[in-house]
Amino acid sequence: MLSASLQDFIDTYDLDDKGVDAITQDDAGRVRFVFELFHCDDALRSDESMDYRLAATFRPEDVTLHEGVLWHEEGDWLGTILDLQTQDGPLRLGIEWRSLIDRNHSWTSLSLCDGPLQAEEIVSERRRER
Repeated sequence: MLSASLQDFIDTYDLDDKGVDAITQDDAGRVRFVFELFHCDDALRSDESMDYRLAATFRPEDVTLHEGVLWHEEGDWLGTILDLQTQDGPLRLGIEWRSLIDRNHSWTSLSLCDGPLQAEEIVSERRRER
């Protein structure tokens, strides 16, 4: 697991138009994001037979919710980052969520402040649906 600053995180991972599988709270009370990094234009993460996930954990005081609901359990919702602002200051994210259970949609707007964070990229074979 990589310990990084927010700027290193932004420089390493292009999150614009990427998926968000979940935002949950871990056992230590930290905020855990699970991003889907696959993109056809990404030379490192474009193999359709693979899953490219990024688990990033932030301190609760480094996450500010502006609009919507923060917590989204994996398997219930799929999110897409539609608004990404990386200028000076906090990283601003706007996430459109689509329910996997019904036809509901929702929007979450939040900021991530510079503080210690941990990130781990997990690459695995994609599970085939039967």
